Amino acid sequence: MSTPRIFGREISQNVRRKPNISLAERNIAIGMWKAGCTMVEVADACGRSKSTISRLIKKATTTGTTEDKPRSGRPQILSRHAQLQKVAQVHPPNGTPSEPPSRSTLYRVLRKTSLLHVRCKKRPKLTLQRARKRLRFCKEYLHFA
Repeated sequence: MSTPRIFGREISQNVRRKPNISLAERNIAIGMWKAGCTMVEVADACGRSKSTISRLIKKATTTGTTEDKPRSGRPQILSRHAQLQKVAQVHPPNGTPSEPPSRSTLYRVLRKTSLLHVRCKKRPKLTLQRARKRLRFCKEYLHFA
């Protein structure tokens, strides 16, 4: 039996259907029904609705099998996961802009996080002459302490 609806829960028209019953579950349900169980008992045991079990039994009695029919049309090349990846590449998720932010936006964000006022100290370029001078100074004051 279905449970009563709770406040905030989706209305039955919006609830997604459960995935297809596996072949093993179908065979178990048909076996229980042939053994004499009622549709309600089979539905409770399988965790499905009575209408699902009813459709399954009707299909099994008319076709003689519980297997799915082959799907019509051209078979799909991409899996469902690959299709979703392609869609995600084309459509960025919500909240991401379609174009890069402007300079003023970046400036504002950096200023807010106080990363903007740090500037590198200007130092003279190290020429060969200055490098020799520094080396001589370091050697003179190596044991200064």
